[in-house]
Amino acid sequence: MEIDSTGQKIATNIRGLELVSQVNDANQQTYYLSNAHGDILDVINSQGNILNNYKYDPFGNITEQMETLPNRYKYAGEQYDEVTGKYYLRARHYDPQVGRFMQEDTYRGDGLNLYTYVANNPLKYVDPSGHNKCANNSENSNGVIDFSSNEYIVNIKKLLLRKGSYNAMEQIMRDVEKSPQSFAKLKNSGSSKYMDFIDMVNDIVLSITPYTESYEIKRNGGRPFYVRVKNYDKFKEIHYFRNKLNWAPENLSDMIKLSQKKEWTLLPVDASIYHMYGTNGEYNLKFVSKNGHFEGVYSSLTKKLVTDPINMGTYNYAYPYSLNHFTYDVNPWKEFGNVYGILVPSEDTKAKFDDNKYAQKKYKEIKNQINKN
Repeated sequence: MEIDSTGQKIATNIRGLELVSQVNDANQQTYYLSNAHGDILDVINSQGNILNNYKYDPFGNITEQMETLPNRYKYAGEQYDEVTGKYYLRARHYDPQVGRFMQEDTYRGDGLNLYTYVANNPLKYVDPSGHNKCANNSENSNGVIDFSSNEYIVNIKKLLLRKGSYNAMEQIMRDVEKSPQSFAKLKNSGSSKYMDFIDMVNDIVLSITPYTESYEIKRNGGRPFYVRVKNYDKFKEIHYFRNKLNWAPENLSDMIKLSQKKEWTLLPVDASIYHMYGTNGEYNLKFVSKNGHFEGVYSSLTKKLVTDPINMGTYNYAYPYSLNHFTYDVNPWKEFGNVYGILVPSEDTKAKFDDNKYAQKKYKEIKNQINKN
């Protein structure tokens, strides 16, 4: 809450992980848009119109400014005093012109120089307490991205708000490429944090409208696939990214246990025919997770996860059997395939299964193992 010199309330600030919005005494609400460092870049109204805009140098000096309403919150989301040109960081005041604090650090948290601001590394750190630097992004000290952090989710959502869905997805894909081990660790952890991450990705992808009837492609006798030409390659990249999001255990025995717990489901043969191509493809069994997003395809002969690029299971951006599933998963698969350069073959896999009694027997054996629990 903000008050005037007489003690009357003039505004209410709303915070989440950072400053989100402000409601003034006339009940008008404005919103703060910031970057990964926490710097306030724009102040907008409820219609999305930009009221204030700011640009800064690395140490917080304002290089460009456009204001239509008063605002104290600027660099790193902190309060700026227009009269003194200093930022209030609670324990001390910071002068961006010299890149130093105005008072000694009684906490001695930033080294021997008691006036240094964030160890002279303002691109990576902030100091909201005035005592000690801390990272204000989703990277650790080694530059590895922490996909499980709240900061990462917030930063991507900021980018989504400012730059749109394609830019947000391109950033996520670059981040996964940059820190693959960190991403794999989160994906394999079984943590709810990974579900938070993929929920965010799903929301972004499903907000994209890549289709228009102005451009029609038909391949392999599949359904028509409509794509805006300018977004064709971008959406292809997003489609192939599904492979990095998917998770399933390596062994069929582990998948059977998960299915017995009702966490995964063995699909009917009719729902598995797109994973039965090639030699011994009729022995492949398809499982899907309870939330419908993860797939696992297993050979009833080898009892192992199928990883070949034609038959392998992959991630679903939309829930199976929904209209969105055809729009965002099935039709793009028919157009692009699962990986670069390998398209969907033309083969009657259902007839191949129907003609193979041993494959039918293996399917029933696995189904009985699941149901006997």
